[in-house]
Amino acid sequence: MLLKPISLNYKHEIALSVYLDMITTTIKDVTKDESKYKDFIDVANIIIDHHKNYKSDVLGIANYQDFLSLIPTHFTTMINGYLVGLENETNRSTVRVYKHILSEEGYNFIEKIQDLEIEKDI
Repeated sequence: MLLKPISLNYKHEIALSVYLDMITTTIKDVTKDESKYKDFIDVANIIIDHHKNYKSDVLGIANYQDFLSLIPTHFTTMINGYLVGLENETNRSTVRVYKHILSEEGYNFIEKIQDLEIEKDI
């Protein structure tokens, strides 16, 4: 089960939820082996833990953009590595399309959240 990341406000929470749901659904669709999908979720949870610790430990104005981009940057790298491991001659085209789509979603996510405020919504 994917951990819930912390968010800065409601808009950030919704954007994270949509982004992570889309990723996990897509990866589950392309993964035939349930144990490989579990491995993917385990690594995703490590990234989310890092995200949580990063905010609590070092979030300040200078590190704000780093915090916002941590999940999409790390997830994009993880997804590309994971999909390379799944790719074979029979699924090569499909996997490469998934890699492209999921990478674009990471860029779209960053665009959605780049102007968020640090304070929590009341």
